[in-house]
Amino acid sequence: MNVLNLLGGAMNRPIFHGRGLAMALAGLAFSTANLQSAEAAQTKSFVVSWFTPAIFSQDDDCPGRNPSIDGIYKHALRQMNLEPKEELRMFEKFVGTTGGDEAGEIIINRARIDGKPVNAYANPLAAPDPVMFTVTADKSFGFNLDGKEGPKSFIEPQTGEKGIDNEFFRAMGCHTGMRAYYPNRPLQGGEYQWDTIRLTQPAWLVTIVGEDLTKDGPVNVIFDRALEATKWDALSQTRADMTYRIDPNPRSHSEAKGYLKNGEVTTTEPFRFNMVADPYYVQEFRFKDARFRLKLLPNGNIDGFIGGYQPYDDPYWGVANGGIALECCAGIDFIGMYHTLKRLADAYPDENGQNTHISTAYRIEGVPAFTVQVEGQTAEAGRDSKTR
Repeated sequence: MNVLNLLGGAMNRPIFHGRGLAMALAGLAFSTANLQSAEAAQTKSFVVSWFTPAIFSQDDDCPGRNPSIDGIYKHALRQMNLEPKEELRMFEKFVGTTGGDEAGEIIINRARIDGKPVNAYANPLAAPDPVMFTVTADKSFGFNLDGKEGPKSFIEPQTGEKGIDNEFFRAMGCHTGMRAYYPNRPLQGGEYQWDTIRLTQPAWLVTIVGEDLTKDGPVNVIFDRALEATKWDALSQTRADMTYRIDPNPRSHSEAKGYLKNGEVTTTEPFRFNMVADPYYVQEFRFKDARFRLKLLPNGNIDGFIGGYQPYDDPYWGVANGGIALECCAGIDFIGMYHTLKRLADAYPDENGQNTHISTAYRIEGVPAFTVQVEGQTAEAGRDSKTR
């Protein structure tokens, strides 16, 4: 029996084409027997085009805006206990920095251990908490992760659900670089970082599997990393209908049960989400008790949210590796970020009672893609396909 006919299934067309066909035939170890024994299932695969913090900014959601690089420098000067005239002199000659001048060294070494200046990014607890403004509004994207409606929980602006947990948004939403009026993405704290890494890091893949994806019913949602980086089109946007080989490393493989209703897939039970990213942004996204809500759009794309409890220091160390170079561009006080995330962490306490995880949500967008397994994997892959 022809393998392509099997993969094309009831839709009467192969799921692979062009370069994808050559890759599939070279890398697949599918056997006709395996394909015939599997239950009939329709799949849709996507490559993630954007993965950014889920931000729902409003005009009156913050008591103030947190300072950018000039305010960070001014705060670092105050820690030096200078005479007022000297502090003013040093600030007046500040014209912005990326860390290569005197001001940059002051910002970098604003932490103190035994009274001596040390690198604040490597020792955030040795630097004073600048006490950042946090979100005071009552609406946020996200999920009710603990099944409760607390006095500080949010209301989901799209679904109206109460009890939404997203303390990451509360912690970061008053930084100018993290603000966004939906459907816009946060610029410096989200779009900038993702846009920087998406051409070089391996692509992220989402596959939805169900008996018939044109009808409501239970589905499985599979998250994987590819062996190839994301392909771009002439407009520097993620190109649709490209073929990606699934990385067999289980570290970036997650599966979840969901339900498709009216073109939207939602989680039916919590799961653990893991995805390796890039050290420039966040080394790895690790969510406990994860949930998702994904819309299947008329143009074939997906747009939705995924969230869970994330180790509060993961987002910090991702940006702190870049130090002042990123702090300057993002307009975010990373030391303030660390203290705020630690203070607002709301799950999984350690032996001292300090919560180790913070509730969070990210917006996930994707375009149609073809996915193929490499040798040794099971025979389940494709885009708009039937697998028998």
